Amino acid sequence: MYVLCKQYRETIEYTRRALEIDEDYYLMWNAMGLAQLSAGFAKEAIPSLKRVVDLAPWFADGAWYLATAYHQAGEHERSQEWARRFAGLHSHTYGPAIYYAATGDADEMFESLSRAYRHRDVDLPFIQTQPLFDPWRIDPRFRSLLAKMNLA
Repeated sequence: MYVLCKQYRETIEYTRRALEIDEDYYLMWNAMGLAQLSAGFAKEAIPSLKRVVDLAPWFADGAWYLATAYHQAGEHERSQEWARRFAGLHSHTYGPAIYYAATGDADEMFESLSRAYRHRDVDLPFIQTQPLFDPWRIDPRFRSLLAKMNLA
């Protein structure tokens, strides 16, 4: 997977190709949006992540990623609106942690990561490669979580 190697442009290209086969596959739109977000293309990530929310309204992480993209694009009011809409819902997943990492709210981010860990969120190992977590890697709480997951 190119995204794990931080090869975001390649990930975007391959997800585009996959979407030519099935334009309604929400997980491909999600992969594209996250790759765009990780590459620093927040404005480009917004339509991709909107597509995720439209195709899979039950997939709360898509909404959290969309809130993150809005925040990264400087649309803070819209970002907060999405975050308020999903606060408390599916808060045991990786999505809220991404949002709080982007907004700089370390306490909420670590609480979200702890909930994701307790609920064994399958996306949690991606904290190793997600650039939004880069500022937090030196924090002892981050290192402790990696150690609990045997990733340290």
